Amino acid sequence: MSRLPAAVTVVDAAGTTTEWDVVYSSLGERHRVLLRSPRGEASAESTNAFDCLRQLREQLEPLGLRVCVNGSRRDAFQTGMSADFSAGFKVVLMTDSWEIPPIVDTFGPASADLVVTLAEQDTAFEEWVRRPKQERPLPANLTVDEAYRAACHLLHFCAREEGADPALLALFITLWNRHRNPADWSLWRESIFSAVDGAFMAPADEEKK
Repeated sequence: MSRLPAAVTVVDAAGTTTEWDVVYSSLGERHRVLLRSPRGEASAESTNAFDCLRQLREQLEPLGLRVCVNGSRRDAFQTGMSADFSAGFKVVLMTDSWEIPPIVDTFGPASADLVVTLAEQDTAFEEWVRRPKQERPLPANLTVDEAYRAACHLLHFCAREEGADPALLALFITLWNRHRNPADWSLWRESIFSAVDGAFMAPADEEKK
């Protein structure tokens, strides 16, 4: 069973949408994706499905075409953890919440008004990374469960490929000092990592079924 849909929607500069067939194949850890329609075709090959999508977009954007999938959204990006656990078949959606961010299928459908060019997507991610993390809302009163999830979210971004963010590390320390209980440290630590594992390993496990 293919890990990708049979077809995706492509929108042109005039806002007209068409369906393009998706032909997916894999050999070992390498994935090959072909998009084709009466208007033409584009192909890509990589060990990472998100990278395949970027290659396809590079070929189609000069023609004024955008692929209407989650991986083309302005708020979509790939972390090192999501790449490792899903081979790029999942992307993370940027959020200003301290909750674990939404994780969606890279080639899942997205409305045309949400998808952007590669340059616009890269700029949005760079702006999001630079935005002071302290400006993001952090509830004054957190339950133990909310604290676990917030800590997990902080830890997730500290562990991404780009390196640890000092502002997030400082907020993690503040959060821990606010809620810490020496007797619960093991539970706190286990909850963080089980939540991370659940966020990034569960989707991959579901696809194997």
